[in-house]
Amino acid sequence: PTWISKDSYTLTGTRLAARNYDKSGKGTMWVQPAYDWGYADNFSAEDYVEDDKTLNLFDLAKAIDADGMTAVLNYVDFVKVQTKLCRMLALCNARIGKAEPAVAVARKLFQVKYEDFMELKTDQAALEYSESMYLLAQTYHETGDLDSALLTYQNGIKFSKTVMLQYPAVGEANLENTVNACLSAAQVCGDKGKSGAAVSWMNEALTIRKRVHKAQADPQGKQKLADCYHRCAQMLTGMNKPQKAQKFIREAQKLS
Repeated sequence: PTWISKDSYTLTGTRLAARNYDKSGKGTMWVQPAYDWGYADNFSAEDYVEDDKTLNLFDLAKAIDADGMTAVLNYVDFVKVQTKLCRMLALCNARIGKAEPAVAVARKLFQVKYEDFMELKTDQAALEYSESMYLLAQTYHETGDLDSALLTYQNGIKFSKTVMLQYPAVGEANLENTVNACLSAAQVCGDKGKSGAAVSWMNEALTIRKRVHKAQADPQGKQKLADCYHRCAQMLTGMNKPQKAQKFIREAQKLS
């Protein structure tokens, strides 16, 4: 460029691992396989949320810094969209049609999974519908809509404890989701300043864990129960309930 007086200049940016390859072996058909998750205009089956494949997702929990280390972000002020350059394909584009808030995307996913479940009534469809409900509740929570978060968690837990019993093939996954949902509901109640309700949800999660631990010869059952106690203790500490937290810690220690 004429405005640079030096003989050379350096551009910096993000480079993804090269995945393009010559499928023909003759240099006549180069293909670019999708990346796993989190990129726009990316034909990955993992992060599409609509049947017409118009939306991809990205998650702040997966953010990294310039050194590739995990970056803990509670929110972002803006999103920078970078285009891509694929030299072998002579391709330079990033087809961004729209951006939608996380809640809107979660609602669409929930609707799609609900319709799939009502049509298919299979184990996997039931599990995915249940998980989409919990994802929607989590999104409400993360965006500060605590009332909607709690109501959605309650509906999801009720579904998991009733309808999901008809689908035993996904029983273990449903169990884990239900326990985590009870603990998440407890956190929402804690954030709302309702520590009594929070403890009730913690006890619900512990009751499920204890019942399964007694009924199944799961070698990891004891550790899972101890982890549940520890997670409850952490939440209680954050709610300024140190005595109750210590009680749960002692219960966890008995299992070690």
